[in-house]
Amino acid sequence: MYVDLTGAAIPLINLPSMLAAALATSLVPLISHASSIGDWKNVQRNSSLAMKLILLIGIPAGFGLSVMSSQIVLLLFGSTSAASILEIIAFAVIFLTLHQTCSGILQGLGHTSIPVKNLLIGGLVKIVLNYTLTAMPMLNIHGAAIASIAAYGVSSILNIRAVTKITRTKLDYMNMLIKPVLAALGMSLVAYYCYILITNIGFGNTIGTAGAIGFAGVIYGVLLFVLRVFSVEEYIRIPIIGEKTYPILAKWKLLRD
Repeated sequence: MYVDLTGAAIPLINLPSMLAAALATSLVPLISHASSIGDWKNVQRNSSLAMKLILLIGIPAGFGLSVMSSQIVLLLFGSTSAASILEIIAFAVIFLTLHQTCSGILQGLGHTSIPVKNLLIGGLVKIVLNYTLTAMPMLNIHGAAIASIAAYGVSSILNIRAVTKITRTKLDYMNMLIKPVLAALGMSLVAYYCYILITNIGFGNTIGTAGAIGFAGVIYGVLLFVLRVFSVEEYIRIPIIGEKTYPILAKWKLLRD
């Protein structure tokens, strides 16, 4: 069970965090420069957009890994023994990526000790919950998965609180959290039934899993624009694709003013 947790489930939830780490690293010089010249409006915009983008990645990653847990571990490891653990710990992706991004923002602002303190608090929460929950026969190793979610949840919430307090940023929870969760739920349903459809046709787990994930990813992107998660100002500032594609999306009224 310990091998299922540390050898299968945890490496899978660490994959999306690599993108969060890259985003956090790129944020440090941008936010540091803006804060050094007193451009707090730009600091607020960059901080808000960074948290939003990482949630738009972390939320579907968490839901997808959970819903497709059996299929994914069977594809990668040839066994489903770690599926029940991944089904739970998958949601730690949301908080793990958010913690890393907020840490980058705080480092850019010169508050390098705050993320360390908050991670330490999260670590203490994990130690207590690991000791308590894994001792319950009905939970066993799943208690460690729950503890991981709680630990990263505590540390990320404390980081968000610090960022919003220092930068005085007001977060748009409707478009940053609620709508992406709705889109992720729709995506998860599509992935589940798409897998059933593909395998019922006669294809195996590999094609079924790849097809379901690919189609669900497209549906998630469509739902984000249908729900109008982005404003024109936000979308333009997205690296690489923002300026090139926003005229098309604005024409179809898929972006907010």
